[in-house]
Amino acid sequence: MQELRELPARVAGVELQIVQLREEMRGSFSAIRTELGGKVDGLRDELRGEMHGMRGELLAEIRQGDQATRDRLLAEIRLGDQATRDFMRMLFEHHQSNLKTIGEGTKKRKR
Repeated sequence: MQELRELPARVAGVELQIVQLREEMRGSFSAIRTELGGKVDGLRDELRGEMHGMRGELLAEIRQGDQATRDRLLAEIRLGDQATRDFMRMLFEHHQSNLKTIGEGTKKRKR
């Protein structure tokens, strides 16, 4: 009988712990989103800078080169473009996975 009288207090304690856990998780997920966003922006800026530098080098080579050089450079450009697309796809999928995980933690349970 004593256990039944203590039940409301115990349930209230568990409820408080759940609320605290949700707040902590929300803060952690927000920090993760911010961190990932900063990393993606940094990578984007880095790639943009590298591509800009490579573009200048390639244009100089193309101006001075023959048809074989142009063909080789175009092949390298296509290879680099594909590598960039693959990398961006991987980042996108990783980001989507993180968002899905965050969403799973915030869905309300059906009763």
